[in-house]
Formats: sequence, structure tokens, C-alpha cells
Amino acid sequence: MGHVPHIFAPLNKSAISKVQCLWKLPPGLDFKPYDLEVVKHGTAAGYARLLYGYETAPNSFDEVRAGHHMVWPLDEVYDWLWDRYEKEIYPGMVKMSGVQGLLSDYSVVINTAPLWKLCQDIKHNFQSVYTLVNTKQTNLEGHYVPASTYLNGRDESNDQWFRWSWCRGEETIEYSSTAKNPMPIEMFSRGTKPISTDCTCWQSLGRVGDKPRQLHRIGRFGRWARGVMNHHAFETTVALLSTEGMGRNV
Repeated sequence: MGHVPHIFAPLNKSAISKVQCLWKLPPGLDFKPYDLEVVKHGTAAGYARLLYGYETAPNSFDEVRAGHHMVWPLDEVYDWLWDRYEKEIYPGMVKMSGVQGLLSDYSVVINTAPLWKLCQDIKHNFQSVYTLVNTKQTNLEGHYVPASTYLNGRDESNDQWFRWSWCRGEETIEYSSTAKNPMPIEMFSRGTKPISTDCTCWQSLGRVGDKPRQLHRIGRFGRWARGVMNHHAFETTVALLSTEGMGRNV
């Protein structure tokens, strides 16, 4: 698109599970897709209860179609992108005090870091739910086991997990942090699922020509919103750069 990105981030690769996938592959990338079967049990209300603690919480249970889907391996795509752009990264954390400088120096500034880290007002709320994830490697050499994800929304079930996944030799079981589960806490890693925020920081800072000067929020953590997929971040960024009509120093 003619834009030259400057990336500010810690020079540390993220750990990407093999069960994580891309539902859409950005154009120009060439990776082999695989078949993922989604199996759903119960209702959206039951799924919300297990994940968020109350049945009326908005959730993705009804948005995800049961059945077979063609998806792409997120870990492989991430590794390729890291190798491609690692040399473009300016290592280090962007602190709240540095945001104003970036907004002054660049025509467009895009944030994908957890939004609460850049919030200026302690009265702003960041709703989220903590999850516990048990991950293990499964040695099934010589046996074909299709990639699968099970969503649990059964009201009558004694199981406390809300999602179970298997893909390419890795198995994960996910619980809400408030669930009563049969395994010791040390067997889990902790995750965060953003829900929503009322934060308005960095959203109205004057204008650059006929464009508003603001910190553009991209991705689930950058927006602090539920239901945002990885491919949404790419699509939103492309749309933003297309409509902004910026020059090379973006």
C-alpha cells in the first residue's frame, strides 16, 4: 500500500498454541489450511454461565457454526511474520507518557497492546474474565485425529469447562477462573478475555488536516472488546490505511 510501518514492541515472541487458528488468511500469504470440526453442546445461555458466570452475558456460542471449517495455523503464520518483521521492531514498551509523542510524530498510530496500559483515568472500567487453561501434548503417532473444538453450554452438565480443543498434537481444556475443576491450580496457565470498556483516552486530540488525531484501537486487546478475531485486526488496519490516505511515514 506504499506505507512504511514503524513497530514499537517488546522484542519477545508470544507463545502461540497449536489449537489457535486463523479463520481467514490475509492475502499474499501461502499456508496450508486444515479442517476444523466445531461441536456444540447445549445453549448460548449455558455457555455464558460457564464462561462469564451469568447466562445473559453476550458470547460467541450462536455466532460460531457447528460443523467443518477450513482454517489456517496461527502459530505458523505468526512465526513467518515474526521472521519477516523482527528487524523492523523498535524494542521496548510504549508507556502512557510516550503516546502523545507518537501521535505528534506519525500521521496514523495503531495500538494492539492491552488498552488499560495506556488509560489515563483510574475511573475508567475494563471488564474482563480470567480463564484457566490446561495444555498438554498428545502423542498419537500413527493415528489420525481430526482437529476439533467442543463448546460446552449444557445446563445439566457437571463439567465446568467451556471449551475443549485438540489440534496437531496439542490439547487444551479451558475453564473460567471461578469454576470448580478437578485439577490442581498449578496445572493451568492463566488467560484474560476482554469484554468491554468505557475508556475514551486518546480518542479526541485535535485534527491533522481534515482527519481527527487519535490512537486507533485494533484487535481484541487493543480495543478491549469481545468477539474480535485475529483476521479482524488485519482487515481493520487495511481499511483504516485505505481511507486515511496517508503518506509513507505511517
